[in-house]
Amino acid sequence: MKYYDINILRLKNTPRKFNFELNKEFFSLYEFNFIKAGKVKAEVLLIEETKNNLLKMKFHLEGDIELECDRSLEKFLYPINIDKEVIFEFGDKDEEINVDHYVINKEATYINIAQHLHDFIVLEAPIKKLHPKYTTSI
Repeated sequence: MKYYDINILRLKNTPRKFNFELNKEFFSLYEFNFIKAGKVKAEVLLIEETKNNLLKMKFHLEGDIELECDRSLEKFLYPINIDKEVIFEFGDKDEEINVDHYVINKEATYINIAQHLHDFIVLEAPIKKLHPKYTTSI
């Protein structure tokens, strides 16, 4: 999981861009995950707002995740294209304000974004997973 740590100590040159390749190895980090494989490129833009005492992270994820059809149990690729923004405010303790706003300890030196990446992808997957051959166009 350390691979997904973003160092936030002494940020002088923001915005800073980070790139990650999410594949079978990434999805295997989560034991009870219905997504077992995929190829997703994640671009994370880190912006420091010193006057507001916060960090903004803009996430762009694009690629394909492998799903299993609910009807036939066949595997198929499902395309995703996700844009999200998360705000990290500095404070005395770690706390989740809501799904895209967090307070992190002012002594923190890094933010691990693995869970954010995972959650964005899982929430993008359809509830009913049907292989494309079972969908009809009108």
